[in-house]
Amino acid sequence: MEKGNLSSSSFSYKDYNGYNRKFNEQNYILVVKDEDFPDKNVISILHRDGQMIEDIDEYDMGNKIFIVKDRYNQDVLSLGERFAVNQLFKIASGNVIYNSGSEENPNFPKVKTFHSNLSEILNNEIIEIFEGEISEAKSTFSLKEDILKPLLSDNYVGLNNCFFITEDNKTMKGPFVAKKKDSEERFVIRKSEYLRFGEYEMKEKSFVAFSANDVDRRIFIPGVNELPSPHIIDFISDEDLLKEFERRVKGSSNDYNIDVLNSFIEFIQRFRSEINDNTSVRRNERLLAIIDAGKNEILSNIDFIDRLPQMKFVRDEINKLSEKRLQLNTEIDRLKIQEERLQQNIEKENQEFESLKQDKENFREQELINKKTILEAEITELEERKNNLSSFVSVEEERLSKELATITDDIRWKQKSKQELEYAIQNLRKEFVNKQIEEQEQLKELIQHKKYFDFLSGRDLSTYNINDEVKYPDLRIKNEDVKYEDYVSFRNQVLEILARNNRKVDSHFLDNLLISIHQNTLTLLAGLPGTGKTSLAKLLVNILASTEKIREVSVSRGWTSSKDLIGFFNPLTKRFTPSSTGIYPLLKQLDYECKNNLFKDSSLAYVILDEANLSPLEHYWSIFYNLTDSKVDEDKYFNLDLGGTEHLRYANNLRFIGTINYDQTTEELSPRVIDRANIIRLKPENFNIDNLICQDIKKVLLRYKDIIDYFELLDFKDELNVAFDDEREQLFRDIKDKFRKLNIYVSPRVEISIKRYCNVAKKIMHEENRPLDYAIAQRLLPLINVQGIHAKQKLKELQEKLPEEKFSISASILKDIISLGEEGEIYENQFNYFLTLSHA
Repeated sequence: MEKGNLSSSSFSYKDYNGYNRKFNEQNYILVVKDEDFPDKNVISILHRDGQMIEDIDEYDMGNKIFIVKDRYNQDVLSLGERFAVNQLFKIASGNVIYNSGSEENPNFPKVKTFHSNLSEILNNEIIEIFEGEISEAKSTFSLKEDILKPLLSDNYVGLNNCFFITEDNKTMKGPFVAKKKDSEERFVIRKSEYLRFGEYEMKEKSFVAFSANDVDRRIFIPGVNELPSPHIIDFISDEDLLKEFERRVKGSSNDYNIDVLNSFIEFIQRFRSEINDNTSVRRNERLLAIIDAGKNEILSNIDFIDRLPQMKFVRDEINKLSEKRLQLNTEIDRLKIQEERLQQNIEKENQEFESLKQDKENFREQELINKKTILEAEITELEERKNNLSSFVSVEEERLSKELATITDDIRWKQKSKQELEYAIQNLRKEFVNKQIEEQEQLKELIQHKKYFDFLSGRDLSTYNINDEVKYPDLRIKNEDVKYEDYVSFRNQVLEILARNNRKVDSHFLDNLLISIHQNTLTLLAGLPGTGKTSLAKLLVNILASTEKIREVSVSRGWTSSKDLIGFFNPLTKRFTPSSTGIYPLLKQLDYECKNNLFKDSSLAYVILDEANLSPLEHYWSIFYNLTDSKVDEDKYFNLDLGGTEHLRYANNLRFIGTINYDQTTEELSPRVIDRANIIRLKPENFNIDNLICQDIKKVLLRYKDIIDYFELLDFKDELNVAFDDEREQLFRDIKDKFRKLNIYVSPRVEISIKRYCNVAKKIMHEENRPLDYAIAQRLLPLINVQGIHAKQKLKELQEKLPEEKFSISASILKDIISLGEEGEIYENQFNYFLTLSHA
């Protein structure tokens, strides 16, 4: 099994989002230190969950994990102090989370975890397969890869951790443990009792192969990988082999005289000739080789002893033994004669046995013949019964075939009758529908004529409205349809949907977009045509709300009042006449939810104003001006007076998202609008603008009560702390001071809005300065519209307060404002935020 093909599935930390599941000793990620960044990163190898292993999802997680210090466990040693390079260990507690640093630098790991979540591998939990050469005579092992020597020295020598050894990459021997290192820096090894010792065939499922730090490695995971039955082999050093032989000789000899030595030599010769294929063959061969090396020395010593005079008594003893041998030979001859007689008796007994055996076979044959006769009679009887049954079956089959034919004819006749009836019913339905349509047209014509007649006769026409009883749907979101547990879970789902729809954005950009839209009644998306303003707005609102709560309005040039956006009250008919935008039915839906207290469990309503500044916003949108700074309580809701008797109430659950361009065809935004709106500038990006099919967009419906909590709306609350900390307060005062020198007044409305925004953003954005950076770019910089050389100098002083390394968004926009004013042609010394929208 190779890394990359471990299973059909792959592991991602996103699978754990929204669950309380954590890593443990049986559910972990196997890792090794990154040789390039050994104090910061680890290389992920695989994910194990019990008896299942799988690859790491490199699209979601990459192949490396960033290790950071846990502020709650400061005493835990760092990565560099705890583990050696190439040492295997695991992430066996806690979890891995998203690493926001990868947004700024794509070379950074995508995910991170804490030092306290790292654990060492337990004894024999992972058994490594080393490649090298074994010397059985010396019981030593030398590694092929010198880079792994420190790993073997530190994590195996003197410990019970076992390992396998392969010399040909086809089989592996073991398991072994390392005792020590010899003078030649080779590892002294011995057999381990952890598994059956032998030679194992290396099959695909018996190990996991991977590469880390440019080293190819293989491991066996007990309980996951499968080992075939081993071929049992022997493993013993020369030293141990000689010790064993010595014990055998001492156990069988009491004296060390000349006869014993001679017998010893004869024993060695006989031992060599009696070598067979049993388990001791290899040991005997090696032992004989060792003994042969000392045989000449032993013979020389014996010859020397024979020449000594004082050894005469030994020769006398040999003569006595020779006489004893003659006596024994005589006894052996006598025993051989007895053996021949016994052999004759055995042959006689065998003949009698064969005779009895023949008689038994004859008896058995007659018994079988009798049984055969009985069986043949039974077979004859059964065949007769079979023939009788066949006749009966034929008769029954013929009868049932006739019945089946009759039933088939009945079915065909009934199917034909059914078709005729269905055709007749269809004709009657068509006639009925046509008749209804005809009667409906006659009724409409009659009502129209009656209205004209009543109008000419001066009657009250307000009583004529066929849509008096409009039923509005209950759009509350059920608890089982809520797919998020907190803001982060919600935000991550929206990011994923945007990415699938070709709009991959940074998480902090989406945070800014959501906070801006929900804290303000009006949010404007600005930029060049084709930057995807409208498509982004459509995609986002279709994720957040049901289709009934969304309106897409294309603003036309020449709109002058709210009647173009909503409609007007007709004094002649005393009825409200809605515009074609569909805003009026949407407001009626919100009024229905307010009256029935349904709004808290429903989504917000969203209106997209496409090309919002083709007509002056302060004219056609003016009816909503006074609502931007208001909040609602249990007994106080927003009221819209649409004229005449038309009054509508709704909670603060309506948001407008406008898209604006800046050219000779558009209207400038008035200070009243700029003071009330967040203006988010979009830069050109490479993406395909496709027609959005709202039904195909996955929805994550967001309830109004959750929006109040996530974005800290003022609704249904007594008060809200919107103060900066001391450092931010001083920086904001300095920036306001620079605007004051430019004769730009920052209203209390804008200041409160910025502080409310930052109070929420600092809790969900990882970068310290990002919230204030967005707030300045969207609420303060759009106020810039100054001229002259002195204004240019003051803008440069403001630029010094917004260094690019801390305020990258604001610094980039301010740099564009200054650069455009310095061009020296059309816009010489004219510094205007909105001029950058045509040069973004």
